[in-house]
This record gives sequence, structure tokens and C-alpha cells, in this order.
Amino acid sequence: MIGIAMLASLNAAAQSSSTSATTAAPATQTTATSAAAVKPAAAKKFGATVLLQAFANVADVGQNGSNAIIDSSNSLGVSYKISDTLKTEVRHNFQARNVSDNGRLESQKTDGNVAKEYIGDLSSDNGANSTYKTLDPTIHLNVKTQASLLGSEAMTIASRYYVPASESSQAAHSLGILRTQTALEWNLNPKVTVAVMPQFRFYFYDGAATSDPMLYSLPAVSATYNFNDNLSAYYQPYLLLQAKDYTRGNFNANKVNTVAQEIGMNIVVGKVTINPAYTATASSLKEEGYKGMGDTAFAEYDLNIIGSF
Repeated sequence: MIGIAMLASLNAAAQSSSTSATTAAPATQTTATSAAAVKPAAAKKFGATVLLQAFANVADVGQNGSNAIIDSSNSLGVSYKISDTLKTEVRHNFQARNVSDNGRLESQKTDGNVAKEYIGDLSSDNGANSTYKTLDPTIHLNVKTQASLLGSEAMTIASRYYVPASESSQAAHSLGILRTQTALEWNLNPKVTVAVMPQFRFYFYDGAATSDPMLYSLPAVSATYNFNDNLSAYYQPYLLLQAKDYTRGNFNANKVNTVAQEIGMNIVVGKVTINPAYTATASSLKEEGYKGMGDTAFAEYDLNIIGSF
């Protein structure tokens, strides 16, 4: 539309010149046309997010190859930019995999090398024979603050609330999950970035629930090497600390439930980021088959694809 307006202005100026070479176009008219031509487009308020997260157990892949269980946790979201520092989003979350719950249980009976918590039954609204699983939707609020620490980039806070809409959440008398994560990032030089990302998850239940409210804290750090604007590699170790009865003021990190480390890459192609990764986990619990961080039964191959539009 701006191009058409500019063309019309040029035609009008040409006609005016051919009629009278000594008569100049009024300055106000030229100024108004130029202002209309360079008027910036309205800022984009709405956006869309597509998140595909596929993962497979390392021991399962090693033993069963192409017949290994491939799971995925995915999201489709619509966002609204309230301001330059505040954005909200709603997401539909779902799982998809190449085998049903019943198939996973059958594999568990025959495959002793796969961690129980990885292969166990996942109840959902879609039934034990479905490979599609509806998960609780989420409401997001992302804030970019003006705060920084020791020369870091501006601190960001990303929060989300899991709405207990699924049958499994309602059966557990869940009142939802609140998750919040703060990120602080330091650019040591054009190539190297380090960050700390403390995360907290609050699990709420009503009075009829058999589970106690719980608080999980997940302190993580990461180091990233940026090859260029579109390619980077990172290393990220983290802990998962569990505390029960936090509502009574008893924040006791009973035990380190999980110690994990992740190594991966980020490949940016336009508005899409491809993130292959490898995650190794060690649990302090005395679980059968536990051998430490090097046990492939507690390791995953991950492939994440994130699109922001």
C-alpha cells in the first residue's frame, strides 16, 4: 500500500511539472506524502509457538535399535505481547509416541535395562491403547526486568501455570502446578556465555488428595560457546531438590533426587531452533539397576524443535 501511495505522489508531481515548470509543489503536500510513506508498521502483538520435544532412552536404543520407544512432549501456543517487557501465552500440551501405555508395560516386563520411571504407565484421558496423550494446558507469563547482577544481561522471569484440566489431574485432586524460572546471563566475550537458571515448581492439591503439596527446586548453570549467530554448543549440569510439607514452613530438601548433566547444540534456521542433546541422570535413591551417572538406563537422546512465529 505504501508503494502505491508513493507512485501516486510521483505521478501527481510529474503532472504538476508538465503543466507549469515554474510552479513548485506545496511543501506541506510533499511533507505529508513523505511522512505517510515512511510511517512504521504497527508492532506485532500476536505470535505463535510450536514446540516438539522427542526423546528416547539410551539403553533402549542400544538394545532395540529402531524398535526403541520414541516419546515426545509437545506444545502449540498462541502468545500476546502486552509490552516490550511483558508477554503472555496459552499452550495446548500433548504427548505422542510410537507405542501405547500397554505397549510400554509389555516392554517393561521383558526389558530390564530400561529405567522403571522412564517406561512406566502414564495415565491420561486418551486410554491405555492410545499413542496420543492429552496433557494439562498451560498459561504463561514472561517478564523482562531491568534488574541485573554483577554485570549480567537483564534478568528474565518465565512463569507458567498448569491448569488441572485432564482426567488424571482431576483424579489426583490436583489444584495445578506453578512453575517459575529466573535466568541471569553473562557474556564473557563474543564467543562464551554463562548463565544461572534457578527454577521452582509448586504442586498444589486439595484436601481430598492422597499426595502432599510439594516444592521442587531446580538450580542449574550453563556454559555456551557461540560459533556464530546460528550455531552454538552448551553444557548444563543441574540438581532437582524435593521438599515436602513446604506449606507448613518445613522446607527440608530431604534428598537430592536427581543429579543430571546435559550437553547439546542449538542450530537456528530462520525462526526455527533445532536442539539435539544428550542427558545423563543419576539418582540418589536406592533403585534397582542404579549404577550412577554413566548408567545408560538413566540417559536420554533428545531432539527439540522450537518455532516462534
